[in-house]
Amino acid sequence: MNPVHRYLHWLHLQWPAGSVERLPACDTAGRTAIPGVTIVGDLAGVPLLKFALDSGATAARRITAELGDRDVPARAHGELLDVAIIGGGVAGVSAAIECVRAGLSCRVVEAARPFATIASFPAKKPIFTYPTEMTPRATLQVTAGVKEGLIEELDAQASQHDIPIVTATATRVARDGDHIVVTLTDAPALRARQAIIAIGRSGNHRHLGVDGENLPHVFHRVIDPAAHAGRRVIIVGGGDS
Repeated sequence: MNPVHRYLHWLHLQWPAGSVERLPACDTAGRTAIPGVTIVGDLAGVPLLKFALDSGATAARRITAELGDRDVPARAHGELLDVAIIGGGVAGVSAAIECVRAGLSCRVVEAARPFATIASFPAKKPIFTYPTEMTPRATLQVTAGVKEGLIEELDAQASQHDIPIVTATATRVARDGDHIVVTLTDAPALRARQAIIAIGRSGNHRHLGVDGENLPHVFHRVIDPAAHAGRRVIIVGGGDS
């Protein structure tokens, strides 16, 4: 075998590997084939904080223009929201802030806490807000250079706006006639004129399915290795993490 081919075989073909991750199909504005459903943030294909902020705000402003007279449908349908936002990361909160500022009725569905993905970063993780020359077209902005500072400034900015958050997990988003239905765990479904999906791509940790894996001394993410220094530790999993 050619030495180059032999190397490529070792590098890419010899070991088990996952398949290429498929992203949802959407246009450059994040609009999907389902009318009224928009994708923003990392799930749209660009894993950068500034682009997430920009895409969330831009989508919310476009939806504001599209909805036009918001009061008549809200009065006619009672619990019908203008916008349901799935995901409370930077893209979702950025969209929510613009919706609130525009007077739209909205809800943010978040399974954990706002900015949970950033909160799960390792302690003192450097944050690279690229491109450095770009200023997102959003009310929410990022400047901090480390994780702790970033969380602090994001929380401070978000607290200045009355963002309604539903703590639940969205399991299904579907169109029902002239509106969108978002099915939730442990909470009533949301009905909205439009929906923004901002769930990111970080995913959830895998479960072992054994008794005791949710006990307080079991950790699925190591936020700060120093917190475990000097302790006897069992590590489950032989991957790079």
